Amino acid sequence: VCSSDLATACPHCGEPVLKPVAALGEFTNSLGIRMKRLPGGEFLMGSPDSEVGRFPEEGPRHRVHITYPFAISAFEITGEQYAAVMGDERAGAQGAKQPATSVSWDDAREFCERLSQRPEERDQGRLYRLPTEAEWEFACRGGTTTAYSFGDAFKTEQRSEEHTSELQSHSFIS
Repeated sequence: VCSSDLATACPHCGEPVLKPVAALGEFTNSLGIRMKRLPGGEFLMGSPDSEVGRFPEEGPRHRVHITYPFAISAFEITGEQYAAVMGDERAGAQGAKQPATSVSWDDAREFCERLSQRPEERDQGRLYRLPTEAEWEFACRGGTTTAYSFGDAFKTEQRSEEHTSELQSHSFIS
């Protein structure tokens, strides 16, 4: 295990040493969506060829630089939050406080546009959009180089919510 925060590679094993993603703060918007501000930074995107269960589209592993700080929702958008913006209850079929489901990419984009147009958000100068694939992986990895944010192995007997990164979400603001 490498602990140096100055090296770019472990002198013992050669594995990349990346600084953890440190949150720059957080805020809660007018709908109660908790947003985390993240700095830009570098990380290795994709998975190594040797990773168990790896899909071909997860490679090749490559270094990516996120140029600007950004903010991302700490949690999934709930059916209640989605309905408040879109006026559509279908996404909350699993329950108002549960993550919105059956939302297409176009619908998610429209959600961001409409959320940005709400007077409370406009007054704060907040423009919402979906994260890029690189921003999403950067946030989910949280500075790790393992298969999951919590390590390389997932034990099926463990409850998945114990390992859900606080940064996994579907809303994004820049």
